[in-house]
Amino acid sequence: MESTSSYPPGLVEFGGVVASQTSLLLATGLYSYMTAASEKQRKALSEAIPFVIRNFSIAYLTHFVALTLLSWHQRVGILGASLFEVNADRPGPINAGKQILIAVAIFEFFFYFIHRLMHQPPLYRAIHAVHHQFEEKYNEKLPFANFVTHPLEFIFVYSLVPIAAALQQSHVTVLWCAGIAASSFTMYLHSGKSIPGLTSHETHHEKPKFNFGKFTSQKRQRVLTKDTKEIARKGHFYNAPIFEVDRQIKRLLGQANPKDSDIDSPDKKDWKLPTPTYIFPEREQLVENFYGLGIENYKEDKLFGRHIQVIKDIIALSTLCDQAIRTIKSTGISTITSLQNWKSLAFLKRKLLTA
Repeated sequence: MESTSSYPPGLVEFGGVVASQTSLLLATGLYSYMTAASEKQRKALSEAIPFVIRNFSIAYLTHFVALTLLSWHQRVGILGASLFEVNADRPGPINAGKQILIAVAIFEFFFYFIHRLMHQPPLYRAIHAVHHQFEEKYNEKLPFANFVTHPLEFIFVYSLVPIAAALQQSHVTVLWCAGIAASSFTMYLHSGKSIPGLTSHETHHEKPKFNFGKFTSQKRQRVLTKDTKEIARKGHFYNAPIFEVDRQIKRLLGQANPKDSDIDSPDKKDWKLPTPTYIFPEREQLVENFYGLGIENYKEDKLFGRHIQVIKDIIALSTLCDQAIRTIKSTGISTITSLQNWKSLAFLKRKLLTA
């Protein structure tokens, strides 16, 4: 692009991005530390900072390499090329505002599909789980949680704003402003805030299969998720190892055996079932999570006293019982452990049929 600056265009672009983003991060980090409401929040912040430093360092390096390759391709020297206008003719406020809004719209469009793709089980386990596990671990409304991600995911998201601005052949100042706006807004959303009718990213962390957008929310999808919590509980048990499910069923029936607490299967090497990918990753809190954040219902219904809630939840596992029995039979395992598990699952099935 055209440049009237005495500095190489690529250097102006890169230097402005680094200066604006780093200044924003320093200000946000200082503010978060000074306003931390608890020691736990400060601990979460201290764990998030290394992610922020690592991801932005990789992003800056990627940006620098991209500009270097572009300059080499155009044969204009190191950082001699830029995809943006670098001159004194800055756009007026209205034109700049329009370009920033368009850049944000393009960002949101691509982010939605990238984010949705990241929630597919293979990519979620390998990449996106980093972000959700941090949120679940601390459950603190922390702006820097926005940047606690896998480096590959961060690079994809980081590149969206420059691409959106470059598609409009914008002035470099539009790139800087759009970058500041995107980072500020996404940090704001991860601080637990929302704009009614427009954004609700925290809803996504409560219901990970919905609200994939960064700046927009899906009201229609919310209407369809009245039973989301029940579906999540059921899905969690479907994804848990069968013997773990069986132990929890025994607990609900008041038949737990402490000696079996560390047994996953007769042969852990051969027994491979998928682990949970959404909602409840901690197996040691399976029962508590099965009933939600509070365990009052569990304490009340743990003896399977035909309370409506526990019957409703256990019936959701009836299909799993059939699946578990078929799986145990098909493996050909003839150990006492498998026989005991088969009997307890069959017993639960009979209880369900007579409930």
